[in-house]
Amino acid sequence: MKAALDRFLSELEQLEKYIQYIDSVGSIIRYTPVEADSVAINDRLNATKAILGDLPLRKVFEYNSIVVSMYGFFEKFIETVLVGYLDQLCGFVPNFSNLPSPVKENHSILSAQLIQNLKVPKYENENISLIATKLHNCLVNDKSELNTIAFTDHTSNFRISSITEFFSRIGIKSIGSKIKLNENFHAFLNERLGSDLNIHITEEKIIFNLLSDLAQRRNDISHGTGLENTILNNSIFPEYIEFLRQFSNALFEILRDATLEYECGRDFAASSYVAIFDHNILCLEVKDINISVGDRIIVRSGSASNYIFFERIIEEIQINNVSHANIAIQGESTRVGFKLNGRVKKNQSFYLKRTGDL
Repeated sequence: MKAALDRFLSELEQLEKYIQYIDSVGSIIRYTPVEADSVAINDRLNATKAILGDLPLRKVFEYNSIVVSMYGFFEKFIETVLVGYLDQLCGFVPNFSNLPSPVKENHSILSAQLIQNLKVPKYENENISLIATKLHNCLVNDKSELNTIAFTDHTSNFRISSITEFFSRIGIKSIGSKIKLNENFHAFLNERLGSDLNIHITEEKIIFNLLSDLAQRRNDISHGTGLENTILNNSIFPEYIEFLRQFSNALFEILRDATLEYECGRDFAASSYVAIFDHNILCLEVKDINISVGDRIIVRSGSASNYIFFERIIEEIQINNVSHANIAIQGESTRVGFKLNGRVKKNQSFYLKRTGDL
């Protein structure tokens, strides 16, 4: 998943530089030669201006390139990060029968659809024998060997409604609500839309309007619809890019946290709560662990029917007011204090990685 995010953020950065390049070229073209300039500079500048004089659709070409690239990068990210999530999920859950119900229910249907789509360029490199083998291993051998690429099939452009449906097929419900409540994305929204924004009652179509607008502009370009009246000035595009940057980071964090439940079940063990001080100093009763500063504590929060998992990073470890970079405890239980990089509460559950798994 992280590779998908890093690639998308790099592509957005490249797009920003391309827009800067276009603006730089424009400033050069507008340059008025002075007497000290060489003949060669004057000739090249005049030749370029002559070309542009015969290119009235230059702004259209630039606009099309930016919009199509931006949407294409975003669509590929959404598909790739979903596949990355499924790959990671299968690594934590080796048995198909233990995967989330939506994944199991949709796998066979989407795999069959994938076979029908093999002539589509997007799937032309997929192998029908391998698709069938993975289906057999899931249904007969109870192995989590999914046709993950099958889950990337979609017929509509990615607006928030279609993105929500896209991720609901793998058990991630209400993705729009989760993203808007993400701490960093929430702060971004307050800065963009105003601190008086009541995010809980604001419609998603308002919060995520730039996604719909980008998808519509991409469609207009595809169909050649009214381009002369819809072209944006290059100065507007940074707002779209920053929105996509914040959106993608929030989505990654949500998917990462969604895997924690399964990672916790495989690699972590519950520890006994003792106390919390100043909201981020956690005291636990522990034994049979080997843990260091920089390691993670997984936290479960919420009721039995409605819970979430997230992680905190250990910034300091103390036993009897003495700091340690690493501790290895075997046998009898020991009270250990952990200073964490974020807040925790006493009604939450805390999990440390099992000895031997570090």
